[in-house]
Amino acid sequence: MHIIMSFDIELITMTEIQDSIITPSLPLHIHKCRCQQHPLHIHCSTTCISERLVCPISHFWSHQASTLFLSDAYYHSINSISKDAEQIQLDVSRTMIDTKYYCSESGSIILSRFLNRLSNFIPQTGYIQGMNFIASALLWHSSESQAFWLFYKLIKAYGLQENFSEGFPGVLTHFNNIENYIKEYLPDLHTFLCGFEISVQLFATDWVICLFCKVIPLKHISLFFSGFLEDGWKYFYFVVIEVLRVLRKDVMRETEKFKAFSILKSVQRGGERYLTGLDGADKKIGAIKWKKLLNSLKKGANLRKFMGV
Repeated sequence: MHIIMSFDIELITMTEIQDSIITPSLPLHIHKCRCQQHPLHIHCSTTCISERLVCPISHFWSHQASTLFLSDAYYHSINSISKDAEQIQLDVSRTMIDTKYYCSESGSIILSRFLNRLSNFIPQTGYIQGMNFIASALLWHSSESQAFWLFYKLIKAYGLQENFSEGFPGVLTHFNNIENYIKEYLPDLHTFLCGFEISVQLFATDWVICLFCKVIPLKHISLFFSGFLEDGWKYFYFVVIEVLRVLRKDVMRETEKFKAFSILKSVQRGGERYLTGLDGADKKIGAIKWKKLLNSLKKGANLRKFMGV
């Protein structure tokens, strides 16, 4: 499914600022991913040779989103202090706390100014909690300006604006769609959750608002974004269904609402999960192997069936 970009005309004037006018702010951000470096790939043209490729995966994202040649200088010209600065600083201090880079002073400064510039650039929305996790995931693979334009594209062309608008209408729509997909693809789990009155909202809010960036390890989040940029929210829903398929047996063997709900809420970044305080002991439940799960969704027949193609 090709995502139609309807707002490109808004960005034309942004390329008019000359890169020599603006000096990037210190500290400078360098991507932290370990993606293998390749000079060009199938989506590149000869003009890409002159670009400083920071990561072949994020370079591919920029091709997908048509943001590759948007101005670095325009990004650096945006005020790095916004009306949301206080809330942003609070949220930055609790973003990716298991990652050394974002716990460092320079990493915190870079993420903070990124989010403040985003808030100033979309004043009608401003900064909303959850943006911090998406931003940190994009920055892991990208330069600041590259991540900025990708994020803006997600907001304007992939429906994230509805997630962050007053009343969060997009989030409510996604909750409804997820419930319908659970009912269709995992009917026994749907019946079980209804019996315990466990709504989608109770366990999937972070998944929807943060685009799984609070859940999927940074080293694997690139697999998710590559799929989402290509297929949009249907890809997201399929990831949800596959996650629930992994958790299904552990959830449905429980006889108490709290225990079943705790398993659904236990999805954490990387590795195995433990439920503390159940029957007086830690309970180990199966880990989600994110790399395997996301790779299996790439071109599988089940994904094509799910997409309706």
